[in-house]
Amino acid sequence: MSNLIESVKFTVPLTADASQLAEQFSRCQKNSEKAQQIRFNTLAVYAVNFYCQCMEIETELDKSYSWNSVSRALMNVADLQIKDIGKLECLPVLPNAKTCYVPPEVWSDGLRPTVGDCPRGSGKANRIGYVVVQIDEEAWEATLLGFVAKVTKEELSLSQLGSLEDLIDSLEPLNGVSPVKNVILGLEQGLVRLNQWFDGLFDGEWQPEELVFASSVRSTRSADESEVNAAKVMRLGIQMPEHSVTLIVRQRKLSEEEIDIRLRLYPGNDSLYLADGVKLSVLDEFGEPIPSLSAQARTDNWLQLQFTGSPGDKFCIRVTLAADSITEHFVI
Repeated sequence: MSNLIESVKFTVPLTADASQLAEQFSRCQKNSEKAQQIRFNTLAVYAVNFYCQCMEIETELDKSYSWNSVSRALMNVADLQIKDIGKLECLPVLPNAKTCYVPPEVWSDGLRPTVGDCPRGSGKANRIGYVVVQIDEEAWEATLLGFVAKVTKEELSLSQLGSLEDLIDSLEPLNGVSPVKNVILGLEQGLVRLNQWFDGLFDGEWQPEELVFASSVRSTRSADESEVNAAKVMRLGIQMPEHSVTLIVRQRKLSEEEIDIRLRLYPGNDSLYLADGVKLSVLDEFGEPIPSLSAQARTDNWLQLQFTGSPGDKFCIRVTLAADSITEHFVI
Protein backbone atom coordinates (compact mmCIF):
# COMPACT_ATOMS: atom_id res chain seq x y z
CA MET A 1 0.00 0.00 0.00
CA SER A 2 1.28 3.46 -0.78
CA ASN A 3 2.24 5.46 2.32
CA LEU A 4 2.37 2.24 4.38
CA ILE A 5 6.01 1.93 5.39
CA GLU A 6 7.68 -0.38 7.85
CA SER A 7 7.88 1.01 11.36
CA VAL A 8 11.24 0.81 13.13
CA LYS A 9 10.11 2.77 16.18
CA PHE A 10 6.91 3.05 18.20
CA THR A 11 5.66 6.29 19.74
CA VAL A 12 3.31 6.36 22.73
CA PRO A 13 1.40 9.47 23.86
CA LEU A 14 2.23 10.43 27.45
CA THR A 15 -1.24 11.27 28.69
CA ALA A 16 -2.14 13.15 31.85
CA ASP A 17 -2.82 9.77 33.49
CA ALA A 18 0.72 8.60 32.70
CA SER A 19 2.25 11.79 34.13
CA GLN A 20 0.11 11.59 37.27
CA LEU A 21 1.13 7.97 37.83
CA ALA A 22 4.84 8.82 37.45
CA GLU A 23 4.39 11.75 39.84
CA GLN A 24 2.58 9.54 42.36
CA PHE A 25 5.35 6.91 42.35
CA SER A 26 8.13 9.49 42.74
CA ARG A 27 6.43 11.78 45.25
CA CYS A 28 7.54 9.92 48.39
CA GLN A 29 11.26 10.27 47.55
CA LYS A 30 13.06 13.09 49.41
CA ASN A 31 16.11 12.75 47.17
CA SER A 32 15.32 14.68 43.96
CA GLU A 33 17.67 12.54 41.85
CA LYS A 34 15.98 9.32 43.02
CA ALA A 35 12.54 10.86 42.43
CA GLN A 36 13.50 11.77 38.86
CA GLN A 37 14.85 8.25 38.30
CA ILE A 38 11.55 6.71 39.42
CA ARG A 39 9.60 9.18 37.29
CA PHE A 40 11.45 8.31 34.09
CA ASN A 41 11.42 4.59 34.87
CA THR A 42 7.64 4.67 35.37
CA LEU A 43 7.06 6.47 32.07
CA ALA A 44 9.30 3.96 30.27
CA VAL A 45 7.40 0.99 31.70
CA TYR A 46 4.09 2.68 30.87
CA ALA A 47 5.18 3.09 27.24
CA VAL A 48 6.37 -0.50 26.84
CA ASN A 49 3.21 -1.82 28.49
CA PHE A 50 1.16 0.26 26.02
CA TYR A 51 3.14 -1.25 23.12
CA CYS A 52 2.56 -4.77 24.45
CA GLN A 53 -1.18 -4.13 24.67
CA CYS A 54 -1.16 -2.96 21.06
CA MET A 55 0.65 -6.14 20.04
CA GLU A 56 -1.76 -8.29 22.12
CA ILE A 57 1.04 -9.42 24.45
CA GLU A 58 -0.25 -10.07 27.98
CA THR A 59 1.55 -8.24 30.80
CA GLU A 60 1.35 -8.36 34.59
CA LEU A 61 2.19 -4.96 36.02
CA ASP A 62 1.40 -6.07 39.56
CA LYS A 63 4.19 -8.67 39.36
CA SER A 64 6.74 -6.14 38.12
CA TYR A 65 9.35 -4.80 40.56
CA SER A 66 8.84 -1.32 39.10
CA TRP A 67 5.24 -1.33 40.37
CA ASN A 68 6.29 -2.23 43.93
CA SER A 69 6.97 0.67 46.31
CA VAL A 70 9.75 -1.08 48.28
CA SER A 71 11.54 -2.29 45.14
CA ARG A 72 11.39 1.19 43.61
CA ALA A 73 12.90 2.72 46.75
CA LEU A 74 15.75 0.22 47.12
CA MET A 75 16.66 -0.46 43.48
CA ASN A 76 16.84 1.24 40.11
CA VAL A 77 14.11 -0.86 38.49
CA ALA A 78 12.10 -0.39 35.31
CA ASP A 79 10.91 -3.90 34.55
CA LEU A 80 7.69 -5.16 32.98
CA GLN A 81 6.50 -8.70 33.62
CA ILE A 82 5.37 -10.49 30.45
CA LYS A 83 2.87 -13.16 31.42
CA ASP A 84 4.29 -16.70 31.49
CA ILE A 85 7.54 -15.56 29.84
CA GLY A 86 9.71 -13.22 31.91
CA LYS A 87 10.72 -9.63 32.45
CA LEU A 88 11.52 -6.82 30.05
CA GLU A 89 13.76 -4.04 31.32
CA CYS A 90 12.52 -0.65 30.10
CA LEU A 91 15.48 1.73 29.97
CA PRO A 92 14.66 5.45 29.72
CA VAL A 93 16.81 7.96 27.84
CA LEU A 94 16.39 11.65 27.07
CA PRO A 95 16.05 13.05 23.51
CA ASN A 96 19.32 13.16 21.53
CA ALA A 97 21.01 10.62 23.81
CA LYS A 98 23.66 8.43 22.17
CA THR A 99 24.02 5.91 25.00
CA CYS A 100 21.82 4.44 27.71
CA TYR A 101 22.73 3.73 31.34
CA VAL A 102 22.03 0.15 32.48
CA PRO A 103 22.05 -0.41 36.28
CA PRO A 104 24.35 -3.32 37.24
CA GLU A 105 21.52 -5.08 39.09
CA VAL A 106 19.63 -5.55 35.84
CA TRP A 107 22.49 -6.81 33.65
CA SER A 108 21.86 -10.11 31.92
CA ASP A 109 23.81 -12.00 34.59
CA GLY A 110 22.75 -9.72 37.46
CA LEU A 111 20.84 -10.88 40.55
CA ARG A 112 17.76 -9.34 42.08
CA PRO A 113 18.17 -8.77 45.84
CA THR A 114 15.46 -10.27 48.01
CA VAL A 115 13.15 -7.58 49.39
CA GLY A 116 10.51 -8.09 52.07
CA ASP A 117 7.34 -7.38 50.10
CA CYS A 118 8.76 -7.61 46.58
CA PRO A 119 6.65 -9.31 43.95
CA ARG A 120 6.83 -13.06 43.89
CA GLY A 121 10.10 -14.47 42.63
CA SER A 122 13.43 -13.15 43.93
CA GLY A 123 16.87 -14.12 42.82
CA LYS A 124 17.90 -14.33 39.19
CA ALA A 125 15.31 -12.80 36.89
CA ASN A 126 13.99 -14.62 33.85
CA ARG A 127 14.95 -11.61 31.74
CA ILE A 128 13.84 -11.45 28.12
CA GLY A 129 15.93 -8.41 27.29
CA TYR A 130 15.97 -4.62 27.24
CA VAL A 131 13.85 -2.00 25.48
CA VAL A 132 15.24 1.54 25.30
CA VAL A 133 12.58 4.25 25.58
CA GLN A 134 13.15 7.91 24.73
CA ILE A 135 11.17 10.15 27.09
CA ASP A 136 10.21 13.53 25.65
CA GLU A 137 7.95 15.24 28.17
CA GLU A 138 7.88 18.52 26.23
CA ALA A 139 6.29 16.66 23.29
CA TRP A 140 4.18 14.51 25.65
CA GLU A 141 5.43 11.30 24.08
CA ALA A 142 7.69 8.31 24.62
CA THR A 143 9.35 6.46 21.74
CA LEU A 144 10.49 2.84 21.85
CA LEU A 145 13.85 3.02 20.06
CA GLY A 146 14.76 -0.66 19.91
CA PHE A 147 15.59 -3.89 21.70
CA VAL A 148 18.68 -5.82 22.80
CA ALA A 149 18.66 -9.27 24.39
CA LYS A 150 21.77 -9.03 26.57
CA VAL A 151 23.71 -6.34 28.43
CA THR A 152 26.82 -6.87 30.59
CA LYS A 153 28.02 -3.30 31.23
CA GLU A 154 26.68 0.04 32.40
CA GLU A 155 26.78 1.89 29.09
CA LEU A 156 24.77 0.68 26.11
CA SER A 157 25.28 2.42 22.78
CA LEU A 158 21.98 3.10 21.04
CA SER A 159 23.65 2.08 17.78
CA GLN A 160 23.70 -1.49 19.13
CA LEU A 161 19.92 -1.70 19.41
CA GLY A 162 18.00 -4.14 17.28
CA SER A 163 14.47 -3.53 16.02
CA LEU A 164 11.24 -4.10 17.88
CA GLU A 165 10.75 -7.10 15.60
CA ASP A 166 13.71 -8.65 17.44
CA LEU A 167 11.73 -8.26 20.65
CA ILE A 168 8.71 -10.02 19.17
CA ASP A 169 10.93 -12.82 17.83
CA SER A 170 12.52 -13.28 21.25
CA LEU A 171 9.23 -14.06 22.95
CA GLU A 172 8.47 -17.72 23.36
CA PRO A 173 5.36 -18.99 21.56
CA LEU A 174 2.19 -18.58 23.57
CA ASN A 175 0.04 -21.70 23.35
CA GLY A 176 1.95 -22.64 20.24
CA VAL A 177 1.24 -19.32 18.49
CA SER A 178 3.60 -16.35 18.56
CA PRO A 179 2.26 -12.85 19.39
CA VAL A 180 2.74 -11.76 15.79
CA LYS A 181 0.74 -14.74 14.57
CA ASN A 182 -1.94 -13.89 17.12
CA VAL A 183 -2.25 -10.48 15.48
CA ILE A 184 -2.39 -12.03 12.01
CA LEU A 185 -5.05 -14.49 13.16
CA GLY A 186 -6.99 -11.59 14.62
CA LEU A 187 -6.88 -9.92 11.24
CA GLU A 188 -8.28 -12.99 9.52
CA GLN A 189 -11.11 -13.27 12.04
CA GLY A 190 -13.64 -10.46 11.87
CA LEU A 191 -12.21 -8.68 8.86
CA VAL A 192 -14.32 -5.78 7.63
CA ARG A 193 -14.47 -6.25 3.84
CA LEU A 194 -14.57 -2.82 2.30
CA ASN A 195 -15.35 -4.02 -1.23
CA GLN A 196 -18.74 -5.29 0.01
CA TRP A 197 -19.77 -1.77 0.98
CA PHE A 198 -20.13 -0.89 -2.68
CA ASP A 199 -22.86 -3.56 -2.82
CA GLY A 200 -24.64 -2.16 0.26
CA LEU A 201 -23.36 -4.93 2.56
CA PHE A 202 -22.01 -3.67 5.89
CA ASP A 203 -20.24 -5.65 8.63
CA GLY A 204 -21.11 -5.67 12.33
CA GLU A 205 -21.96 -2.24 13.73
CA TRP A 206 -20.87 -0.36 10.62
CA GLN A 207 -23.67 1.61 8.98
CA PRO A 208 -23.96 3.99 6.03
CA GLU A 209 -22.68 7.37 7.15
CA GLU A 210 -25.95 9.17 6.43
CA LEU A 211 -27.79 6.87 8.90
CA VAL A 212 -25.36 7.59 11.73
CA PHE A 213 -25.41 11.33 11.07
CA ALA A 214 -29.04 11.56 9.98
CA SER A 215 -29.51 14.97 11.60
CA SER A 216 -25.97 16.26 11.39
CA VAL A 217 -24.11 18.43 8.90
CA ARG A 218 -21.13 16.12 9.31
CA SER A 219 -22.52 13.69 6.75
CA THR A 220 -21.26 14.31 3.22
CA ARG A 221 -22.81 11.47 1.27
CA SER A 222 -21.69 11.37 -2.34
CA ALA A 223 -23.96 10.48 -5.24
CA ASP A 224 -20.93 9.14 -7.05
CA GLU A 225 -21.18 5.33 -7.34
CA SER A 226 -17.40 5.09 -7.11
CA GLU A 227 -17.53 6.34 -3.49
CA VAL A 228 -19.07 4.75 -0.40
CA ASN A 229 -18.93 5.89 3.23
CA ALA A 230 -19.73 4.14 6.51
CA ALA A 231 -19.50 5.05 10.18
CA LYS A 232 -19.30 3.32 13.54
CA VAL A 233 -19.78 4.63 17.08
CA MET A 234 -17.05 3.52 19.52
CA ARG A 235 -16.99 3.79 23.30
CA LEU A 236 -13.59 4.08 24.91
CA GLY A 237 -13.19 2.97 28.50
CA ILE A 238 -15.38 0.68 30.58
CA GLN A 239 -15.47 3.12 33.51
CA MET A 240 -15.85 6.26 31.36
CA PRO A 241 -18.46 5.43 28.69
CA GLU A 242 -18.94 9.16 28.08
CA HIS A 243 -15.77 9.06 25.94
CA SER A 244 -17.48 7.94 22.76
CA VAL A 245 -16.29 8.76 19.26
CA THR A 246 -17.56 8.17 15.75
CA LEU A 247 -15.19 6.75 13.15
CA ILE A 248 -15.97 7.32 9.47
CA VAL A 249 -14.30 5.36 6.67
CA ARG A 250 -14.72 6.87 3.22
CA GLN A 251 -13.44 4.98 0.20
CA ARG A 252 -13.35 6.04 -3.42
CA LYS A 253 -12.32 4.00 -6.46
CA LEU A 254 -9.60 5.87 -8.32
CA SER A 255 -9.19 2.90 -10.67
CA GLU A 256 -9.68 -0.87 -10.58
CA GLU A 257 -6.35 -1.21 -8.77
CA GLU A 258 -6.29 1.91 -6.59
CA ILE A 259 -8.64 2.85 -3.76
CA ASP A 260 -8.46 6.14 -1.87
CA ILE A 261 -9.17 5.68 1.86
CA ARG A 262 -10.05 8.63 4.09
CA LEU A 263 -10.59 8.25 7.83
CA ARG A 264 -12.30 10.78 10.05
CA LEU A 265 -12.78 10.64 13.81
CA TYR A 266 -15.46 12.84 15.41
CA PRO A 267 -16.45 13.33 19.09
CA GLY A 268 -19.58 11.59 20.31
CA ASN A 269 -22.35 12.48 22.75
CA ASP A 270 -22.94 15.81 21.01
CA SER A 271 -19.51 17.04 22.15
CA LEU A 272 -17.81 19.77 20.17
CA TYR A 273 -14.26 18.51 20.73
CA LEU A 274 -12.47 15.21 20.93
CA ALA A 275 -10.99 14.35 24.33
CA ASP A 276 -7.37 15.51 24.56
CA GLY A 277 -5.03 12.63 23.81
CA VAL A 278 -7.40 10.63 21.63
CA LYS A 279 -5.26 9.07 18.91
CA LEU A 280 -6.20 7.75 15.48
CA SER A 281 -3.66 5.36 13.91
CA VAL A 282 -3.32 3.05 10.92
CA LEU A 283 -1.41 -0.24 11.36
CA ASP A 284 -0.14 -2.65 8.74
CA GLU A 285 -1.44 -6.20 8.42
CA PHE A 286 1.02 -7.41 11.08
CA GLY A 287 -0.24 -4.90 13.63
CA GLU A 288 2.76 -2.57 13.29
CA PRO A 289 1.94 1.16 13.53
CA ILE A 290 2.71 3.29 10.48
CA PRO A 291 4.39 6.51 11.66
CA SER A 292 3.13 8.64 8.78
CA LEU A 293 -0.47 7.61 9.46
CA SER A 294 -1.17 8.78 12.99
CA ALA A 295 -2.94 11.80 14.47
CA GLN A 296 -3.61 12.87 18.06
CA ALA A 297 -6.25 15.27 19.32
CA ARG A 298 -5.26 18.55 20.95
CA THR A 299 -8.60 20.38 21.34
CA ASP A 300 -9.66 19.27 17.85
CA ASN A 301 -13.15 18.95 16.39
CA TRP A 302 -12.03 15.97 14.32
CA LEU A 303 -8.99 14.02 13.10
CA GLN A 304 -8.33 12.83 9.55
CA LEU A 305 -5.94 10.40 7.87
CA GLN A 306 -5.73 9.48 4.18
CA PHE A 307 -3.89 6.85 2.12
CA THR A 308 -4.36 4.69 -0.96
CA GLY A 309 -4.41 0.92 -1.33
CA SER A 310 -5.25 -1.92 -3.69
CA PRO A 311 -7.88 -4.66 -3.55
CA GLY A 312 -6.76 -7.39 -1.15
CA ASP A 313 -4.61 -5.09 1.03
CA LYS A 314 -5.13 -5.54 4.77
CA PHE A 315 -4.74 -2.90 7.46
CA CYS A 316 -5.96 -1.93 10.93
CA ILE A 317 -7.42 1.25 12.37
CA ARG A 318 -6.80 1.88 16.06
CA VAL A 319 -8.47 4.49 18.25
CA THR A 320 -6.71 5.06 21.57
CA LEU A 321 -7.39 7.07 24.72
CA ALA A 322 -4.94 6.59 27.61
CA ALA A 323 -4.74 2.83 28.26
CA ASP A 324 -7.94 2.03 26.34
CA SER A 325 -7.91 1.18 22.66
CA ILE A 326 -10.21 -0.24 20.00
CA THR A 327 -8.84 -1.88 16.87
CA GLU A 328 -10.76 -2.59 13.68
CA HIS A 329 -9.36 -4.92 10.98
CA PHE A 330 -10.01 -4.29 7.27
CA VAL A 331 -9.36 -5.74 3.86
CA ILE A 332 -9.83 -3.58 0.80
